[in-house]
Formats: sequence, C-alpha cells, structure tokens
Amino acid sequence: MKKLLIFVLLPFLLLSGCGDKNVEYANVYRDKYSTGGDITFSYDKITHTAYFGGENDVVQFYDANIAKGWDEAGNRVGVKLVSPCKITNPLSAKAQIGDKVYENGSFYSYINGKVTGEVEFFPLVSEEKREVILKIVWQDGVTEQTYKIIVKEGSVFMKNGY
Repeated sequence: MKKLLIFVLLPFLLLSGCGDKNVEYANVYRDKYSTGGDITFSYDKITHTAYFGGENDVVQFYDANIAKGWDEAGNRVGVKLVSPCKITNPLSAKAQIGDKVYENGSFYSYINGKVTGEVEFFPLVSEEKREVILKIVWQDGVTEQTYKIIVKEGSVFMKNGY
C-alpha cells in the first residue's frame, strides 16, 4: 500500500518545484508589518492585482530607512508573495518594481540559511502613482510573472509630519 501511495504521489511532488516552465501565480497577502497602516486589502487571483485602501482609508507616510532598503521617504504599502514552487536556485531570481531592480534573490526571506520562498515588497505610492507593477522571476527557467498593486480611489495619502 505504501508503495502504491508513493507511486501515485510522486508526480505531484515532482511537479511542485520550479523547473523550466510556467508556474502558478503566488499567493499574495499583506506584509507582516501591515505597511501602509490600517487600510483595507484585497487580492484578485484572476487579475493578479492587490488592492489597498478605499474611501477615507489613510495610507501612512514613512521616512527613508536604509536598513529596510527604503532610500526615499513617502507613502508605502507592503505585499507578501509566497512562491508557488520550491526554490532551488534563489541567486538566479530577480524582481522589478518600476525602475528598481532586485537581483540575485536579494529579496527572499531566509530562515537558518535556507530560502523560505516568501518575499515582501514595499513600493512607494502616491496620489499621482496609485498603480505599481511588480515583475518577478522566481528563479532561472521560470517564466516572469506580473502583479499589480493598486491604491483605490478615495484613499488619503498621509503627508510628512501629518
């Protein structure tokens, strides 16, 4: 019975890695710090769009923070993506948000030296820049995926010193 079960499950285990193929889109959540503040969040799995804010939701302002990789002050929101497959070559991963490029898997989270497959991004948003495009290649051989991050109309952007 055990051999039969292994034989049946083996194809599923082999298909769960990031091989030379398209993979499912990631699961998307708010980041662990709820960057952006106490604002509404939803994710549309069909359009791969994360929505933040809504009528009178206030998007928080953050100072530059080199430790977090934030070289500019401004309003931010945070998203967490969980890789749809097992990462075996994190150094080949890359991501891009606007003009900012992240290479060598520098955006992956690690626990005890092992890649978790979770990534968090904290893009700047503003009244003029409500939509941000996130592109990610989980590792070499995997097709690039595109996600949208949108701050809904009616959201209020906190000002510096607000």
